[in-house]
Amino acid sequence: TVRPSLALYKTSAEIERLADRGIGVVHCPESNMKLSSGTAPVPAMIAKGVRLGIGTDGAASNNNLDLWQEIDTAAKLHKLISGQPTIVTSHDVPEMATIVGARALLLEARVGSLEPGKLADLIVVDRDPLADIAAMGELSVVGKDGREVDFARLPDPPVVTQYPRDADFIR
Repeated sequence: TVRPSLALYKTSAEIERLADRGIGVVHCPESNMKLSSGTAPVPAMIAKGVRLGIGTDGAASNNNLDLWQEIDTAAKLHKLISGQPTIVTSHDVPEMATIVGARALLLEARVGSLEPGKLADLIVVDRDPLADIAAMGELSVVGKDGREVDFARLPDPPVVTQYPRDADFIR
């Protein structure tokens, strides 16, 4: 059984042990804010290579299960706390929600990145190129389990916009 830790109050030595032992950690910033339970030392964990995912921790301690909102909050929270606008980048947080989060759950062989043989639900969003946050914009493409969703078969098909010009963030 995989049980990732919700590591809030960790010393440098403890963070190093988490990384050395490959222990997965889930960052739930909005739950931590609602419960006033503290802030995970995410920048230090990223620097040490901790398997760090992102989660909601459940509606009872968060009021919703909106992972997009968690991504946005995680990207901004550590900038506020540190006073450094470039810490926890717009590349760090989406990776926490995808491949690094899959590593935290020991599922990286099955999910977390777009590779042959892996399961994948895919959406491509247009990101604001001027903001260095995990800002998500218009929906461009949707896929489920490796197949593009056929919008014509959906009862209320979404409006699909053009592919983003800069899609190099997908690895």
